[in-house]
Amino acid sequence: DVAAAAGLRLSGGSAGPNRADRELVDRATTDLPASIESLVLVSGDGDFIPLVMQQQSRGLHVVVVSWRRSLSLDLAATADDHVLLEDHLELAA
Repeated sequence: DVAAAAGLRLSGGSAGPNRADRELVDRATTDLPASIESLVLVSGDGDFIPLVMQQQSRGLHVVVVSWRRSLSLDLAATADDHVLLEDHLELAA
């Protein structure tokens, strides 16, 4: 299976609001190898603040990447760094 060969695990689970967010938090708290030094979170959702804080407490450098309009100011303040996608649109053109 292509996903398994790439080291990805696909899972079913219950549907509902924030299901993908909950799955991401679950995996980040249980499946991240101890050898990583940084976590890049591509989301501006403030619901991820506890995840950011938990990973920082493990010593990880956390970078948030988001569109300005969808970036929680609290999440940006909590992360070690944040990148606004608008600032890099010229590079993609």
